[in-house]
Amino acid sequence: MMSNLLKEEKIVLVVFWITVSFSSIGILLSSVIFILKGAFSTTADINSDLVSSFGSLVGGLFGTVLTLGVAILVLLTYKSQSRELHETVSIAREQSDTLNLQRFESTYFGMLSHLKSIINSMRYTSDGLPQSTLVGPDYLHATLQDFYGQHIKDTDQFAVNWKTDLPSRKDMAKQINNLIMETWENGFFDDKSHFLGHYFRYLYNIIKLVLAERKSEKDRKKYLGILQAQMSNDELCLLFYNLLSRYSFNKTTGKPMFRKIVDKYGLLENINSQYIFNKVLADEYFPKTKFHYL
Repeated sequence: MMSNLLKEEKIVLVVFWITVSFSSIGILLSSVIFILKGAFSTTADINSDLVSSFGSLVGGLFGTVLTLGVAILVLLTYKSQSRELHETVSIAREQSDTLNLQRFESTYFGMLSHLKSIINSMRYTSDGLPQSTLVGPDYLHATLQDFYGQHIKDTDQFAVNWKTDLPSRKDMAKQINNLIMETWENGFFDDKSHFLGHYFRYLYNIIKLVLAERKSEKDRKKYLGILQAQMSNDELCLLFYNLLSRYSFNKTTGKPMFRKIVDKYGLLENINSQYIFNKVLADEYFPKTKFHYL
């Protein structure tokens, strides 16, 4: 911007001196012509008509050149100010974008930090014995093992029948999900909703923040990728099953909006197959996600 201003100042000076030079040359040539014609003489009477004509010529020439110079200077000034205004607006916009990004990142990373605090606040003490207290990530791991080990293992006996009797993978996925959700939605989640419900709601609001504040898909994937990177496999697996349940459905529309968002941005792509009962669930309910380990 500074270089542009210096350039404009140089142009203005050049135009100014060109105007002065042309005016001076014009006046000098006019004076020479009128002297040669005898308009000015130290011995004869002054020809008033010629002097009047000389004055008109000089005035007209000087006025025209001066007017032209002023017009050029005004035009250059206008262009210079327009350019300065455009650059000022651009700088202001860049500063505004930078401030908005800083504000967003401050909020976003603050929420990620608080999400960890929510996890660390989870605890369960068995029979009141300190040595049996499960805290934070250990609580999540034990919860997932309990759900999978105690409630899903009984579905193994139906696996062969699903593969042979059901007409399609979609029907198979629906039947498996119905069986699993009988456990998740009828007691299991309710018993742990004090911790898990808070966690899932807060996680959803982090995702909503990213979608609301970042408009480009590149930015959205970037920040949701950061969120995914800090989630443990236990978190991903518990999120997987919660997204299959009615608890993740939008209360107004009755549609699985949370699941569709997670599927679109591949938040579960790094989930481990250890606690996923059947791959057909992942394929049918998360068709856009490219799972790496299933």
